[in-house]
Amino acid sequence: MWLYLFLFTFGLAGIITWEGYYSLLPICAMVIDTIAQWNKETKLIRVIMLIPRPLWFVYDFVVGSYAGMTSEILVLCSILIGIFRFNIRPKKLLHRK
Repeated sequence: MWLYLFLFTFGLAGIITWEGYYSLLPICAMVIDTIAQWNKETKLIRVIMLIPRPLWFVYDFVVGSYAGMTSEILVLCSILIGIFRFNIRPKKLLHRK
């Protein structure tokens, strides 16, 4: 129920603040981010969290938010490091001393 309330709120906020088709980018990004964070499997969360990064980056570029673009690059790098460290890297290497 809470998930659907958040998704509805993001859609409504997007309609209220509509400035053009590029306004769909943050709506879609927030919906995907929320669905990812509602998941219980951390591996899947990290993979799903990759999807909104380009949407946010393009939106930040269109509106001229250099801080937003920088933030998305850092978040993307962080997620990629997490995927490598916890999903890709062999278990043997994790337990080396």
